[in-house]
Amino acid sequence: MNAESKPLSQRIHQQLLELNGQAGNRKSLVVEGGQGYVVFSSTQQDRWHVQVAGGRQLPDGFKISPEDYQRLADWGVRQKRGSGNFRGDLSQVLLDQTLGRWAEQAVTALTGIYGAQMNAIEVRTRCEEVEVLDNKGLLDAMEHLARKRDWAARTGVYMKLVKARLVLALAEPVSGSISSSWPLHKASEMAARPVPAIFTSVDFLDEFEPRGLESRVVSGMDLFPILVAKKVPSVLINPGSKPRGELYSNELWTIVEGIKRLSGTH
Repeated sequence: MNAESKPLSQRIHQQLLELNGQAGNRKSLVVEGGQGYVVFSSTQQDRWHVQVAGGRQLPDGFKISPEDYQRLADWGVRQKRGSGNFRGDLSQVLLDQTLGRWAEQAVTALTGIYGAQMNAIEVRTRCEEVEVLDNKGLLDAMEHLARKRDWAARTGVYMKLVKARLVLALAEPVSGSISSSWPLHKASEMAARPVPAIFTSVDFLDEFEPRGLESRVVSGMDLFPILVAKKVPSVLINPGSKPRGELYSNELWTIVEGIKRLSGTH
């Protein structure tokens, strides 16, 4: 580690230690610059995970050299699949020293692998308590639909979605009750129109975008009429994870008609 990078790595180390001592089940520190990023995340005290940008998270045309692949492997992070990030769990033994070493390696990765300028590296932290959702029934129904592909299986997913509490990805923070004015995160597009995304847990949200997205937990009963009102072409469910799916506009209308029948407003 050179003298220029030492103050930054020390600041990262200190921020990680402070985050570790804070309450919250969604804690992260993002170090980003050049063509990549390093994300430290934790859902409970003293248990930290690290991700280094790879696969689909890299800009088009950017390649990691074989030598840098080996360097990342030597640091203890590996890809489970070619499209994914490099990942690793940080040892709880001597955690202070482990976080300090990784603070240095994060800066080294950004400047040495991803071409970041030291003065352009950004550090962001997040610490919040998020609702833990129990959507096992919905996930089971989605897996059943993937196997059966019949109308009964499809309507079973619709019903579970209506009754579920879901994580809606947002473009920026919001307050108050859900409304059609909420800015939805653009997860994809269809015919040049933005496609939003919902998730069955915050873990799936962070799997999709490890650097963290703004979000709100909302009920399916409240969510789907808003999606229809905003005339979205489709909505993705758990993109980047399994089980995942996509609901098209005609399916959203079907779900909303079902909500009207359930509420007696049809």
